[in-house]
This record gives sequence, C-alpha cells and structure tokens, in this order.
Amino acid sequence: MEIIVRPAARDEFCGGLPFNDANVNFAVAEYLGAENLAVESVDGANKYLLGFLFREERSGLRAVYSGGRFGCSGLRSPTPGFDMRAAILRLADWCCDQHCHVLSVGTDWLFPGHILEDFWSLHRRVYLVADMNDTVMGDKLSFGKLARRSNVSRCIANGEKNGFSTDVTDSPADVAYWHKHCHLTRLAEIGGLVWPLSFFDSIVRSGKGVLYALRAGETILGGCFALQGADCTELIMMSTPLAALKQGANCILTRDIYLDAAQDSVRWVNWQSSGTSGVAQFKRDWNCREVPMRIYSRRFEGCPRISEQFLRNTFPDRFIFPYDALASEYQH
Repeated sequence: MEIIVRPAARDEFCGGLPFNDANVNFAVAEYLGAENLAVESVDGANKYLLGFLFREERSGLRAVYSGGRFGCSGLRSPTPGFDMRAAILRLADWCCDQHCHVLSVGTDWLFPGHILEDFWSLHRRVYLVADMNDTVMGDKLSFGKLARRSNVSRCIANGEKNGFSTDVTDSPADVAYWHKHCHLTRLAEIGGLVWPLSFFDSIVRSGKGVLYALRAGETILGGCFALQGADCTELIMMSTPLAALKQGANCILTRDIYLDAAQDSVRWVNWQSSGTSGVAQFKRDWNCREVPMRIYSRRFEGCPRISEQFLRNTFPDRFIFPYDALASEYQH
C-alpha cells in the first residue's frame, strides 16, 4: 500500500460525515490558519480518498493532526477489511520524510477497533450519538424516554406551552445575533470556553454550517450550531441562556433537530463528547449511545520537548498530543 498526501481540493469528499467533506475542513483550516491536506491510499488499481488532515508549524513545532475542540476529521475505511493500521504507518513514514515532529490522527468513529500500539499514544474520546433509525418513526419521536412520563416528555411539553419554535438558518445576521445574545451569555453563565464569531462564520461560508434557531415569535432565544452531512448531523455548539433553557427551549431544539435529520434521511446525530455529567445525561436521555473515537499520536525524531502549557498556548483548540502522555519521551 502506498499513501499519498497532497493539498486538498474544493468539493471533494470521502463519505457522509461532515468532516469527510473537504469544504468543511477548508473552513476549519481557514479559522486555524492551517493547511488542509488530503490523504489517499493506492494499492494496485485501487485508489481511495481516506480523509483530511491539518498541517501547521508554530514556534518551531511542525504538527500534522486530525482535529480539536471543533471535532475530528479522522481517516475512514473505504472498504470492509481495509488495513487502516498499514495506512497510518505509511502516513507516519511520510511525516518522517517531511520532517514533521508530531502526528495525531483519528479514525472515523464508525470504524471500530484498536489498531496501533508500540510507539503510539492512544487517546480515547467518547462521542454520544443518536441513531435516527431507532429514535424517530414517521414524523414523531419514538424511543424509550417518551413511552412514559419522563424528564424528556415534561421538558417538551414545557417548551410547547411557552410557544417556542425552531427554524434552520445560515443567515450571517442570525448567527451573529445568536452568538452575541445566546452563545456569549450562556458560556458566561457556566464559565465555558467561548468560540469567536469568526469560527462560525467560516463554517457558514463552507455551505455546511447552519444554526438551528430557537425563537419566541421572531426573537432568537437560543440555538444549536451544526454541521450537516449526508449521513450525519454533527452538533458543534448548543447555546441557550438559562432563562429559556428552564422553559424547555433545548428540548424543542433537540426534538426538531432529530425530526429534521430523519426527514432528510440522515441516520446519525452526533453530539460529540461531553465534559460534564449533567450535559452527558441530557444526551443519553435523548437516546444517545456511547461511540468510541480513537486518536493515535506519535512524536518523531527531533521533536522538541513539549508541555501541556505550550500546546494550550501555541495550538489552542487543536488536538496535537494527549497531555497525559507528554511525560514519556519516546522517539521514532
């Protein structure tokens, strides 16, 4: 097997997940100031586009990586039985030839299995994903929490009583309003890490980013920013201030996101990972199951000594190397 790494091209894609689309990765690369690379495998007459990576050099560290706080592009298996282990090892050889210091590569979360050991650090991330095939029936929600009186059913009833509605918008003005009045407000309430408006703007320009806007009349009171793919809707940021949240706003948002996905024959809604138990429980209540997402990282010869603080300061919002593995100084 040969691995080819080249500059990505606009409009190419390798699957139905949002990060399988080059245009999404171009938008993220624009925000990060990174280069968007495409990874291909060639084996005889078979040539496959496996996915996309980012490349950057900052403060003397040359890094190739799959993702960060925004999500993870990962490499996907194009056929059953594809040797992903061999592909990543060939990719590591390419990184050596390019004098890269660090490689951090994720595998598609639909691809199961632990495939690398030895000189690699493994970071296990858990995504919470809802399958619309067992969540929506026809034009109605249909899963266990709705079959009896529950927090989910009570929350939906509360939102309906308060007259909330949801629409899908990619209007820069709507996104800016939500960012200012909902995202910044909510993140201040919980002490969370804010995304700048430029991040959302760059993704909207890709044609794949939308805002599910939660309204009372014409006024946006909350919303969820999402990436749309043929097979998956990926939820990047749900931000609704506490006042509307207590009135059932996020349950109306979630219900309408699920129904919209099912109507468009999108199978998966990926909530990504959750840092707090309360948020994770909300997602589980909405019929999510845990899906392992694996990121393999390796340092190469000549890599300078790096620390958690260096990575946080120099490569914010990116996943360059697992912090808990920085103490071990192994080399290629």
